[in-house]
Amino acid sequence: MSVKPVSIVLLCRNRWSHTRRCLRALRRFTDPRLYELHVFDNASTDATRAGLRRLGRGWPELRVTRNPRNLTFSAAVNRGMRDSGGRLILWLNNDTVPSAGWLEGLVAAADSHPAVAAAGPMTDHMAPPDQKAGIRKRRSGGGTE
Repeated sequence: MSVKPVSIVLLCRNRWSHTRRCLRALRRFTDPRLYELHVFDNASTDATRAGLRRLGRGWPELRVTRNPRNLTFSAAVNRGMRDSGGRLILWLNNDTVPSAGWLEGLVAAADSHPAVAAAGPMTDHMAPPDQKAGIRKRRSGGGTE
């Protein structure tokens, strides 16, 4: 098997509903030729362990490591980076919901110039409409917009 361009490292601890939504979107909107996926279950006590096992069936890009104890974020991510084989490494939070073209855009940004060392996504508006950049606007009628 050839080396994938991107190693995606996803750290999770509990919150299976977030992790499941993230992974389903990732699988739906990401070309499997572009990535390997390494999920670190950081000693979850909810349905995460069984859910990851189920999702992993028939998904060759997905590799799961279960940490026996809750490691710090940096320790778990460093472990993921050490285990990565891709040309690029992407840290993905388990509450992220990837959409069409998400990975291609990040790879294009990373490859756009030799001096680029990191690239980050721009979010689609996920906060409630009245909460933009942490600022609430007052409408003249007294409510917020």
